[in-house]
Amino acid sequence: MQLLMKNEISKINVSDITVKAGINRSTFYLHYSGVNAVLKDIEKELSLKIATCIDNFNIENISESTWLFFNKLTEMLNSAEETKNFILYSTSSPFITAKLKNILAEKALEALKTRFPKMNTEKAAVRLGYAAAGIIDTYVNWANDKENTITLDELILVVSDMTSRLLQSIILY
Repeated sequence: MQLLMKNEISKINVSDITVKAGINRSTFYLHYSGVNAVLKDIEKELSLKIATCIDNFNIENISESTWLFFNKLTEMLNSAEETKNFILYSTSSPFITAKLKNILAEKALEALKTRFPKMNTEKAAVRLGYAAAGIIDTYVNWANDKENTITLDELILVVSDMTSRLLQSIILY
């Protein structure tokens, strides 16, 4: 993660990783086939952490669920500065946020399908993808704003309201 803060993945080699980690090449190759395997492992770990923030999202209570999601995500990021910097500022952050958007949209679609089994899932998936992108991009922009004039609670209220309206349109459509 530290190396990706300064370089694109294509400019990082196994030697860079082994020097940074303080291990030799043979130890590296016991665990990984190459640099991309390390990145996949990092992304998998981050996806699991992020998925736990989303796990308890309750479609019946959008406001509270959104609040819980943002708070858990913020706590997770604030408790691990290196992870936070990697997600928000690294050269790989667009890939990480894209995965986060997919996870959020998939979890919401699962919840909606359970609650509304006759719903048109293809159209719902498109709308949920749009909503997830907006939610995550809004959060990332907020987190990156060094001169935040809006509190996390204010952000959550706005996003919750917009998400509730979008979910209502999905349900009614």
